[in-house]
Amino acid sequence: MTLLLSGCAGDSTDVQLDAKSDNEQRSPEKATPPMILNSAPQEGRVYLSWGEIDGADRYEVCRSSVAATVTVWPWCESTSHLSATVPALEDGKEYRFRVRAFAAQGLLAQATVAQTPRQRLECSIPQCYGSVACFCAPEQAEEWLQSRQIQPSSLYCRNRKVEQWGASAPDCFYTTANNTGSFLLLRSLDTKFVAPTAPREMSLVRTAAIKALWPKSNPFAQPEEFPVHVDVLPVAIAGAVQAAASATSYGIAYHSLLSSKVTHFVPASPQPGRYAIYHEGHGGAASDIGAGTIDWLLERGWQVFAVDMPLIGANSGDNGSLLNITNYHDDFDKLEDASGNSPVGLFLLPIKSVVDLIFSHTDAEAPSRVLMIGRSGGGWSTYAYSALDPRIDIAVSIAGGVPLSQRLQSEDEEILDVGDYEQSAAHLYNVVAHEDLMIGAGSSAALYIYNQWDGCCYRVRPDEPIVDYLRTAGTAVGKTIDVYVDESNAQHSIGPSGYQRLEAFLDSALNSSSTGTPGP
Repeated sequence: MTLLLSGCAGDSTDVQLDAKSDNEQRSPEKATPPMILNSAPQEGRVYLSWGEIDGADRYEVCRSSVAATVTVWPWCESTSHLSATVPALEDGKEYRFRVRAFAAQGLLAQATVAQTPRQRLECSIPQCYGSVACFCAPEQAEEWLQSRQIQPSSLYCRNRKVEQWGASAPDCFYTTANNTGSFLLLRSLDTKFVAPTAPREMSLVRTAAIKALWPKSNPFAQPEEFPVHVDVLPVAIAGAVQAAASATSYGIAYHSLLSSKVTHFVPASPQPGRYAIYHEGHGGAASDIGAGTIDWLLERGWQVFAVDMPLIGANSGDNGSLLNITNYHDDFDKLEDASGNSPVGLFLLPIKSVVDLIFSHTDAEAPSRVLMIGRSGGGWSTYAYSALDPRIDIAVSIAGGVPLSQRLQSEDEEILDVGDYEQSAAHLYNVVAHEDLMIGAGSSAALYIYNQWDGCCYRVRPDEPIVDYLRTAGTAVGKTIDVYVDESNAQHSIGPSGYQRLEAFLDSALNSSSTGTPGP
C-alpha cells in the first residue's frame, strides 16, 4: 500500500507503507490532547487534512478497518506535511484513520476519523465563482488542465511553485504564473452534509482557526504585530439610516493598501452597555443595504457599528489595481505575504479593531452585551470572526453560508454557490469546517437565519441535517444555537418573520446570565 503525502513546492511524496510491529504502534491509546482531523472521500482513496500542532516535527498517519472488533493500526507512515491521501481502498467500505503529532519529547496530540471512499463525479464546476473553476477530485482538475493545455509544472499553490502533481496534490486555490487559468481543488465539496458524531470543542476550533489564518503571530495575543491606525473621519457616512441620534465614522488602516470605514450609530435612548456590529456582504454599503436592520436595532436601544467588506461599500475607494486585484475578492489570494498570513484574515482584522473600539469604552458606557449580525458575506464574517473572539456574546448570521459538504446539493445551477474566495480557502477549511465556526460563533448564543427559496444562494430546508445538528450542538457545547428557516421569503435577506424570530431570540439571549470574556 502507498500513502500519498500532500504538499507544495516539491514536497508531495509517494511513500511505501510498512506494517508496524513496534511497541509504540501496538500500545493502547493514551490520553493525549485532541487535534482536529478532517477527511473527504475520493474514488478508492481518502484525503486527510489537519491543522499544524505547535512543536510537532512529524505526523503519523494510520489506517484501519472500522469492521475490526479490536482497533489495530496495521499500516502507518510519517510525514511532515498537514495532509495526506491514503489510496488503494475499497469503495463503499468504511475505514478508520488516525493522525498523531510527535515531537522529540513524545506524543503531542492525536485524532481519529472514519470515512468511506466513493466515486466523485458530481463536482466539476467550470465557473464556481468569477472565472475560477472548482473540483473535488484531482482527476477532474487534470482533465481541465489538459483541455486548456496548461502544464501542471506552471501551477502555484499559495505563491509556491508546485513541482509534483497528481492524486497527492493538496487542496488549494491554484494559479499559473501567466494567469492562463485558476482553479480550486477542494475535496470537501459535496452534495450532502453528514453530521459529525459530536461537535468540536470551541476553544480547540478557535486555536486551530487562528493558527491557520496567522501561523506565526496571533493578532489577539500579539496585537503589536498587527499595527492599526484609527482616525475619526470629518464627515459621517450615515447612508439611509434614519433612527440614529448621532453618527461618527472612523477610518481603520490595517494594511498598506487596505482600509475599512465604519460608522458608529447611537440611538436617542441607548440601552446601557448594548453594542451591535452590523456587517454587510457583497451587495454594497451597510448603511444603505443594511439600513433597515440597523434602524431595527437602534429602535431597540442598541448602539450599532456598520461595517463593510474589503473593497465593497464604503471601502470601494481602495484602489484594487494597486493590489493587483481585478476581480475583487476572487483575487485575494494574491495578497498572501511571506509570513504565510492568510488573506482571509484581511476580512476579519477590521472587525477586531471595531471590537477593540467598543471595549475602549469605560464606566457607564462599558459594554455588557456585544452582538454581531450580518447578511450574506456579512453573515459569513459574523460566524467566522465571532468564533475567534469570545468578546462577541451573540452572533446572528443571515443567509451567510452552509457547510462545504452541502454546497453542491442544489439542482438549480442558478443558486449553486461554492462561495467566494474567503468562503472556500482550503488552507482554512481543511483545518476548521464552516460548521465548526458556526458552533463556535457567539460565546453565549448564535442564530442562523436561512431562506428556503433564497434567490441567491445558501438555500436550506427546515428538515435538512445541518438544522438539527446546529441546534443539538448548542446543547452539547453549553449555549443556545437556534436556526430559523423562512419558508416564504425568496429574497437574500431577512424577512418579516425573520425579524420576529430575531426579536424572540435576542430577548431570550439577553436574559441569559453569561457574557463574553475579554479575549481569546
